[in-house]
Amino acid sequence: MQLNNDYISRYRTVPAASHTEDLSEAVIPYLPCCTDALKLYQSTPMHYHPEAEIIFVERGEWQFRCAADGYRCAMAGDLVIFPPYAPHASAIRAESGGYVTHCICFDEGLLSSVPVEEGAQILRMLSVADGGTSLHIRADTDTMGAMAHAFRAMMDALDAPGHCEELLFLGALCMFFGHLRRVTVLNAGTHSGFDSIEQKFARAVIDYSETHFAEAISTRTAAAVLNYSEAYFCRMFRRVFDMCYSEYISRLRISRVRPLLETMSVTDAAVACGFTHMSRFSKTFRRCTGMSPTEYRRMMHPAAQNVDDTSSSDG
Repeated sequence: MQLNNDYISRYRTVPAASHTEDLSEAVIPYLPCCTDALKLYQSTPMHYHPEAEIIFVERGEWQFRCAADGYRCAMAGDLVIFPPYAPHASAIRAESGGYVTHCICFDEGLLSSVPVEEGAQILRMLSVADGGTSLHIRADTDTMGAMAHAFRAMMDALDAPGHCEELLFLGALCMFFGHLRRVTVLNAGTHSGFDSIEQKFARAVIDYSETHFAEAISTRTAAAVLNYSEAYFCRMFRRVFDMCYSEYISRLRISRVRPLLETMSVTDAAVACGFTHMSRFSKTFRRCTGMSPTEYRRMMHPAAQNVDDTSSSDG
């Protein structure tokens, strides 16, 4: 849930980066459940970033949502596009058996190279066609073959070293949006979803929580700092995030603890992320991951077993 930091660290000659996520069926039991009724498990929590994002689903089914919208399903061969600064999250259905997705994030300014009159406005306008803050292009769309080819060309350009990387990427980017524009109805005048109340609320909450998660913050504190009444804050938060704020903070803290377990003791990692009671931390960690911190580290970071653990409540 970090703003931009993960992607910007991968930038080379062009402000774009790619990532492949292969989520196997074995990982699903250790993900936090986000929707009990639909049996969905959260693979990426609600976040946003300045870059535009394109997701291509290679295998399985990938659940996604934007701001206050409910989860929608993208199947193998589908593409999903998120405009810059659009809060979004992803999940996986328990019975799906996993998925493989490829992601490209890029600076919106690169669209100035796309030879259409809308220029950098194209992402905001494209999202109108899907009625919200994302654009879902299904595998049976007429020009999907050409768009998928351009997407792979962008991936190849980012993976290939050399001075032609930027030129190859921009060429593929132009091809991608050229084909996309042919099958998308653009209507800037009817676009009311972008920068909606829910998106502004989500961004403010994410920014505050990312900065202060290690502190003793509460629903009342967050509401006051962001200039909302506590009652309004609670209603809006549940509408946008599908959970209460205390649960969100717990999950955020656990997501930050997990990478620390590779180099720190359970106690030190918990304290660094805002947990002050080890018994409560252990219960929260088990509820979010399905295992204790030590069990998690044994599975994910076997080389870290020599880290001294002083916690006696790791259960």
